[in-house]
This record gives sequence, C-alpha cells and structure tokens, in this order.
Amino acid sequence: MDAALGRPGPRTGRLSWLYLLAWATYLTAYAGVLAASLEVPASWAVMGAVANGLPPALLGWLAIRAGRVVSRASAARRRFVLLHAAGALTFAAASTVGSWLLFRLFHGVETGEWDWSLGQTGPLFWQMLIATLLYVVLAGLGNAAALQERLRVEEAQAARARELVARARLEALRARLDPHFLFNTLHSLLALVRKDPTAAEQGLERFGDLLHYALGAGGERSEEVTLAEERGFVETYLELESLRLASRLAWSGAFQPEALPCRLPALTLQPLVENAVRHAIAPRAAGGRIEIRAAVQGDRLEIEVSDDGPGADPEAVGEGGVGLELVRGRLEAMHGGAAGLEVDTAPGAGFRVRLWLPARSEERPG
Repeated sequence: MDAALGRPGPRTGRLSWLYLLAWATYLTAYAGVLAASLEVPASWAVMGAVANGLPPALLGWLAIRAGRVVSRASAARRRFVLLHAAGALTFAAASTVGSWLLFRLFHGVETGEWDWSLGQTGPLFWQMLIATLLYVVLAGLGNAAALQERLRVEEAQAARARELVARARLEALRARLDPHFLFNTLHSLLALVRKDPTAAEQGLERFGDLLHYALGAGGERSEEVTLAEERGFVETYLELESLRLASRLAWSGAFQPEALPCRLPALTLQPLVENAVRHAIAPRAAGGRIEIRAAVQGDRLEIEVSDDGPGADPEAVGEGGVGLELVRGRLEAMHGGAAGLEVDTAPGAGFRVRLWLPARSEERPG
C-alpha cells in the first residue's frame, strides 16, 4: 500500500501473497499437528485448523492496516497507545468470538448436536491473550512498513531536491561562461578572417563546438560526462583563448588513462581552468603556465589545476570565486560528503585547486 496516499500498489500485492502464504502454512501445520497428536479424522483436523486460524487471518490484514494508519495519524504518544489498545481489544474479541462460532458451527454440522454454550472460559482467555499478542505483532509490522515507505518517499524527495539543486547550479555555470572570453574570441576570429580565412573557419567550428557543449544542446546531453569529454571541452577553450593570448598562455595536461572514462558533472573542470586564465595568465604581460592533472586514487577521481601566477593571501581568497562555489555546490549536491573542492594559494606561489569525487564509469562502477 502506498504509505502516502493509501493506494494499493505492486508492493502491497507481494505482501498480500506473502501474508496468505504464511497463514496457509500455519493452517496446514496446525491441521497436521491435530491429526497426529489427537488422532482425529482429517476432516476434524481441517475444521479445527480453519476455526482456529481463519478469523485472525481475515482480521489480521486490518490489524496491519491499523498499524499503518495509526502510526501516520497519531501526533501524541498517548493517543497512539489508546488507539492501539482499543484496536488490540477489538481484534482479540472479534477473533475469539469468530473462532468460537466456527468451532460450534463445525461441531454441529459434523455431529448434528448444536451446543452454543460457552463451556470452559479458560481456553477463551488464553485465545484472547494470544490474539492480543498477534495484534501487537501485526500492527507492529504495519507500523514498520509505513515507516519504511515514508523514509523511501523522503529519500526520493531529497534525491529530487539534490538533482534540482545540481541542475540549477549547472544552469548558473552555463549562464556565466565569461562574456569577455566570448567577445574577445569573436574579435580574434574576425581579425583572423582577414589574415588566414582557413584558420578562421576552423576557429569558428571550434567556437561552435564549445558553445554546443557549454549550453548542453538544449538539454539533450546528460548532466554527467566522462572526464575525456570534459578534457576535450577544456582543450577547445584553451585553444580559443590562445587566439587572444598567443604565447602568453602555456598549458599541459597529465590525465591518467584510468581516469578518462570516469564520470563527473559537466562543466566541472572548465571553471577551474577559466579562473587560472583570468587571474594568473591574462593580467600579466609575461603570461604564465597552467597544469592540469587527473588520476584515480583508490575509489576516488582526483583532479588538480595549478598555475604559476602571483597567488594571493589565503584569507583574502576564502573559498574561491563564484565559479568555484558553483562547482563545489554541485559536487556536494550530487555526491554529498564523498566529493569536495579545496583551494591552496600563497603570495607568489600561484593557485592550486583540487577536487575529488567517487570514481564511477561503465568499466568501474561506483
């Protein structure tokens, strides 16, 4: 049963079959014990088992349902206890009366003697007690099932919330792809048209590839990509930046082959590289160098982007710029505490940004 809406579903169907199987097994065993121990005819044994087990079996599903409903509807412990106490008493009384009526009915049909007297009350007391304990067990199962369903719904809602947060951060990253870079690249391509039309055409194709990747082609591309795809995007970005910065921009990449199939959120590596270009390379007449490293360490994919720029005071830098904060937020939204990002810098020592996340790929399940 859907714990939130109370509608039957596939899970309820499976539980119903298990419930029926459990009672059928109990009734069969009970009849076998009666036939063997009391040496009564098989028909008597079957009737005795049905009279003993059928009423609590029919009422048991209501007890499970009560466990679900009361666990969900009760706000106070006192009300919870009172409702289940009333439920246990009702269940025990109805179950005992039902079993007594069936015993008398089967006895009359079999012998032709109809006796509706209570007889000895001792067995009825013990049957009431057993029925009460049975209610506690069945209501407890219903309560546990309701709690499990509620936790499942909450986990699904939390996962959906994390997914929406990750998407929002991805859209923010796409929207903030450096406008200066876009305009400068276009100006460089326009200037290149006069000098080298063939190179300009190739540059425009690369520029189109970059925009296609960054904007996600209208959402057709998955929000997760392989490191190999992200590396290709970053290489395109750096090639286009080289149109403007020329020899002032030098870079190298060391990507462990095992790391390339690993999956990571799209636009994770590019903001790290963009920060290095904007703060360590572009402002300096002499330019600088960027180094990118990626490797699998144990069960983690680790990526590092460093530059030889002027660096900064760590206290002034804090957690990094908006781009790094967006990347950090997406990693936390998608992987929780299993992912992270840290910035290391000092005056005259450049910047080093390191991030890590679970190493997951088709060849290497996470």
